[in-house]
Amino acid sequence: MTGAESMSLVKTWTPEFFETPGVRVITLLPPWIYEAALPLEIYPVPEETVRVGLVWAELDEHAGENGAKAEAPAEATAPAHAPEEEPPR
Repeated sequence: MTGAESMSLVKTWTPEFFETPGVRVITLLPPWIYEAALPLEIYPVPEETVRVGLVWAELDEHAGENGAKAEAPAEATAPAHAPEEEPPR
């Protein structure tokens, strides 16, 4: 990234990352994972390709020390089958 591109990225995401209340984790996505998830084909092939992937996660303010929520939301604990049906075997 050029300096101007970096500053543009920071300017674009400043409100969400740095000016919004809460706790978040931001990390770079390793290039091999980025390529596996989102393969890129460009013709003609450039001499150099640089891709930057950010992973952004909001943390629950009521999480314990290990980051786990004290209680899972209802949708996370609901069974995958209707209550009147037998669970799949």
